[in-house]
Amino acid sequence: KLAATSMAVFTSASLRWKHSFARVGSTCSVEFLRKAYRQYCIRVQMHDARSLPVRSLLHGLASAETLRDPTRADLVALLSEMSSKTAIERLHWRMSNCAEGRRLLKERRRVSKQTLEFARLCDPDSFGFKYAEFMDRRQFKPEDRPPVSSCDTSLDASQQYVLIRLREVHDFLHVLFDCSTTIEGELTLKAIEFVNCQLPVSGLAALIGTLQVSNKSQERLRRYLFPWATRAGAACAPIECIDFESSLHLKLNDVRRRLRIQSYLA
Repeated sequence: KLAATSMAVFTSASLRWKHSFARVGSTCSVEFLRKAYRQYCIRVQMHDARSLPVRSLLHGLASAETLRDPTRADLVALLSEMSSKTAIERLHWRMSNCAEGRRLLKERRRVSKQTLEFARLCDPDSFGFKYAEFMDRRQFKPEDRPPVSSCDTSLDASQQYVLIRLREVHDFLHVLFDCSTTIEGELTLKAIEFVNCQLPVSGLAALIGTLQVSNKSQERLRRYLFPWATRAGAACAPIECIDFESSLHLKLNDVRRRLRIQSYLA
């Protein structure tokens, strides 16, 4: 219920905030924000009383620029680093208390071009083949994901890996949930991630993206896609704990059943 309420609030709030921050961020750059955020982290370590206002200002500027230009993947990535510390710590705890998650933390598994090459060799009805097909059709490469900055010194290497992992498995989720790479599909998948992982940046991305679609798309998101995403995200196994790579050779529908995933078209 909380997740469903949150998504409803995001959708309605986006309509009110559509023009509020658009002008403010027009001169922002991710380079400026990253440098400023590093200084913020230094102040946190020095227990500088000004750190909270600085953080609030940086959040506002980064959000404003992202509202102005939602294609700025670098700014969305920066917002993730700035706003997700508590959530990342909680996800790290979930991984540490799961056998599969502990193995991922120990191995620091990365999704790479070798992962894609192996997927191309899998059987046509396998999860891996469908993943390779998804990537090749769109000319996506695993290494194209924005890297995690080390500017937040309050996260240790193991916690930063959680953030890396969530970014790198995003395309696996597209295949498993059968979400397209249209704006509606991306927003739906972000809503699933928000419900499952409760990362603020996923909810923020859903809010920002809703501003850029037509009234018809907003209605479809509100009435059909977000409610389904809420159910799907709540039912799915914890995303950060899933060893996707070990299931690439298995049949796609078998993987979905094991992870309690139902595709939207099913």
